[in-house]
Amino acid sequence: HAGPDPHSPRPGGLWGRPALAVAAAFAPRAARAANADALYGVIGDWVARYTADDLTKLLNEADIPASPLMSIADIAADPHYRERGTLVDVRDPEFGELLMPAPLPRLSKTPGTVRSTGPALGAHNTEVYQGVLGLSEREIAALRADGVI
Repeated sequence: HAGPDPHSPRPGGLWGRPALAVAAAFAPRAARAANADALYGVIGDWVARYTADDLTKLLNEADIPASPLMSIADIAADPHYRERGTLVDVRDPEFGELLMPAPLPRLSKTPGTVRSTGPALGAHNTEVYQGVLGLSEREIAALRADGVI
């Protein structure tokens, strides 16, 4: 036998260190918690031998669900998010096309959509000044003349 089968379902088989699965320092849950720093060191040393893509592939091939952590930039560049409709391009009058997250969850009968990037700065000032604050048109004009608004 040339060595541990990387696809072995046995704990430690993928690492090539099956003894870790029965080691007194790691086998019982309480021992793993007490020795977490040491265990994370062992895991870190093993993980450092692979790229994120290679490690993800290796783990998934061994039926261990895994995926790399992604930054917002990674997510924006990943075609899978666009294909699923999780990210959508929305036209903004001032900035052009902007990438935005789509509404989630996506309901089958009433899926949400992004209709705009939002109103322009100050677009609802008059409604707020008059409707919320109760200012008259003359008061609003005076505040504008004085440079307050």
